[in-house]
Amino acid sequence: MVSGCLLACTIVPAIAAAGAGDVERCEAKFGIGLILEGIATIEDGKREVELGVDRVYVSNHGRCQLDHGLGPIEVLPEIVAAVGGRARVIIDGGIAAMAG
Repeated sequence: MVSGCLLACTIVPAIAAAGAGDVERCEAKFGIGLILEGIATIEDGKREVELGVDRVYVSNHGRCQLDHGLGPIEVLPEIVAAVGGRARVIIDGGIAAMAG
């Protein structure tokens, strides 16, 4: 694996149905690590780590496709705990402090 280079894949049905062999083949073919974007639940995070991804990308795609559910910042602590240091966790989305 080339240090510092990663291949990012947005979760789509074909990727969501990926197995460990698919992740390994992708990394072997391109010689770089793999990030799967679109992790929105604890279960997604655990599954992706079990598949062997290098990074867990917590995102709800700016709620463009999903206008329901929790925002990335709301699920981040639980996903970090579920990943348990086995992969790096990346987050995207707007994060703002609310004035009281």
